[in-house]
Amino acid sequence: MEIRAYEQKTYDHLGVIREDLDRICNMAILGTDTFKWIFLVRQEEIAGPTPFFRLESSSGVFWEFGQDSACDRIPGLANQFFQVVTKVRNIADTRLVVFGSVVSEWMSKAQCFAGVVEKPPTAGTSFTRSF
Repeated sequence: MEIRAYEQKTYDHLGVIREDLDRICNMAILGTDTFKWIFLVRQEEIAGPTPFFRLESSSGVFWEFGQDSACDRIPGLANQFFQVVTKVRNIADTRLVVFGSVVSEWMSKAQCFAGVVEKPPTAGTSFTRSF
């Protein structure tokens, strides 16, 4: 996961748009599985139940995680989701759509790797955009 994030930063630095394959499904799983962890590592109360994720792969296959909910959900491209939870992109630099206060709070903090808490990159600082 960390290697993939560093690779993405290299692509960005070179100004190359990365072509993702469906094998990034494991990255989407890792990102969604860390929902509760980000609150625990910050010693905060978990904001609510795990949101519903409907992520589209580059081949058009949809991956769904969590309980289907009209309140807290994120539909969007899997590669953009991965870029946000690995702190490569600010969510404002993606086309991810966030519905609900719980998932909005989480996405502002999302981090799928261990270690110190990191802030997301400043919006607009990526060399290339995912859309």
